[in-house]
Amino acid sequence: ERSVLIRIPIFNEGKDPLTPLLTFDQLGFAHGSLGIFRGLAGCIPPGVTLVCGDEGAGKTTFLRLLA
Repeated sequence: ERSVLIRIPIFNEGKDPLTPLLTFDQLGFAHGSLGIFRGLAGCIPPGVTLVCGDEGAGKTTFLRLLA
């Protein structure tokens, strides 16, 4: 099963809710010969974002790559 990003918007007065806090393009990661991510693109807008999925689905790896 794949991880899912769930966004809960929290709007701050005076801030543009459509301006992303983080943008990524062509994100990739491999562990040895095993490709974990390849060609991911997206943005994380203001608010709360939940990364959820099964154990071993790559949530921590994804967040470490974004850090």
